[in-house]
Amino acid sequence: MSDGQLRWLLAQRPGALEALLARSLGGAQSPFDWLARVVSASAKRVLVVACGSGGLVKRLQARGRIVVGLDWSESSLNAARSGGSEVLVRADANHLPFADDVFDTVLTDVGLAVNENRDVMLREIARVLRVGGMFAGLTPSHRPLSAGDLKVVAPLTVLLRRMPHVPGESEFRARKLLEAAGLTKAEDSRARFHFTVRDADDAELLLAGLRAADDPSRARKAVEYLTDAARTQPVEFPLPFRRVLALK
Repeated sequence: MSDGQLRWLLAQRPGALEALLARSLGGAQSPFDWLARVVSASAKRVLVVACGSGGLVKRLQARGRIVVGLDWSESSLNAARSGGSEVLVRADANHLPFADDVFDTVLTDVGLAVNENRDVMLREIARVLRVGGMFAGLTPSHRPLSAGDLKVVAPLTVLLRRMPHVPGESEFRARKLLEAAGLTKAEDSRARFHFTVRDADDAELLLAGLRAADDPSRARKAVEYLTDAARTQPVEFPLPFRRVLALK
């Protein structure tokens, strides 16, 4: 693999994070499934903020329900369209182009973690939610992790010179942020998922999804390390997540 290919892989691969999360499991469910479970069958108008390539949008589609996916990235929306998502909007998550009180549920899988102005985004989410509506979001977390998980992460941290994890801020005071936006926290829970690396393709997807390296030589060493380790037995890379629910 050339340096140019690695740079594309790590920096520009559309949908890499969504593909990574879709294949990550905690028990029999992915992080997308864990988030989608909270949506009531009675929710008829659902908005997914920072929908990326549409992994969560597809899981929420149901008869009689309108699911709108919103993202700023045109390449991500194109990937969502090719995956079958229908109602997609290109817009800024901090300036939602919708009227007040129109959605029953608003979700975001990693938007809450990667948006530096999450307070602004949450105010906009609260504005477009109807009274009694629900917001649900995922963020990466540092826990739960086991001693075995640390043995997997530590060698990659040395090779990459940074700890590989899902992009975005993982730990912040959710209650304070939600209340400032006019929302009331209803749940703040955590769960451990893992992505299984069986070959070089899996290793490349892991690094691309985590955006784990900006140096091609380090990325190559990490891919080689994971590929070699997987020849003995599959490598389970831990992906702990936090799920925050709030009501308006």
